[in-house]
Amino acid sequence: MLRELMKRAYSGVSRRLHQGGDWFSQVGTLEWLASFVITARGLKQFTFVEVGVFKGDNAVSVVNTALGSGAAVTYVGFDLFEHNESFFASHPDDLAMYDLPEYAYFEFGSGGHAYAAVQRKLRTVLRDSDFILVAGDSTTTIPAHRLDIKMATVVFIDGCHDYDIVARDWNNIKVLFDDNNNMVVVFDDTTYSGVNQLISEIRTDGRPYGVYRLNFNQCVVAPYSLPLKERLMYRSAGLISKLRETTNRK
Repeated sequence: MLRELMKRAYSGVSRRLHQGGDWFSQVGTLEWLASFVITARGLKQFTFVEVGVFKGDNAVSVVNTALGSGAAVTYVGFDLFEHNESFFASHPDDLAMYDLPEYAYFEFGSGGHAYAAVQRKLRTVLRDSDFILVAGDSTTTIPAHRLDIKMATVVFIDGCHDYDIVARDWNNIKVLFDDNNNMVVVFDDTTYSGVNQLISEIRTDGRPYGVYRLNFNQCVVAPYSLPLKERLMYRSAGLISKLRETTNRK
């Protein structure tokens, strides 16, 4: 039934959105969301903003998905890159989550998180004129680059998970809704206490947007001014990803 709901909610775009591959396994991912937004809205331009770039692989994946969905892409990424010593000096618990043998990807020794390394990666999918990498503390660099991100299609917040910082990132992003009520914001790592606390506040603060679960670790914040069918699709995506997660545990 849920599969049929997803297919019928946008009957005019289902075939294009789900052709090629097992769409059920992709529903509720960030790549699925990018493809859905582009296809459902018929977008020719997709602007992806990422707070917390790390090695740039997530950026490349979403950019490739967006390009494959037929849109031109602009990307803006905010990160400390290699200039992270002072941050980790004051956040030792965050540093402790890296360089662990069981999570080989999350390491700094290779230098894959450095600005130049991420830039090289993005150059494989975008021209230099189509992306901006902004180094520094996101709580100050986001407002400084508001003009570059004011027409964002999707904003992905995956920076520091401390409540104080992720709340400041959110406050700096949510002002974009004033002039861009088609933007959606995705939060990563919602199981972390700081992010979870913020999401709970967003759900209850009476603002004109809803919070929809994408998967066990991500949610999307979307304004109520978006078409009902689009908001229903986000709600359905969360139900389907939950069903898939339950099925996979059996």
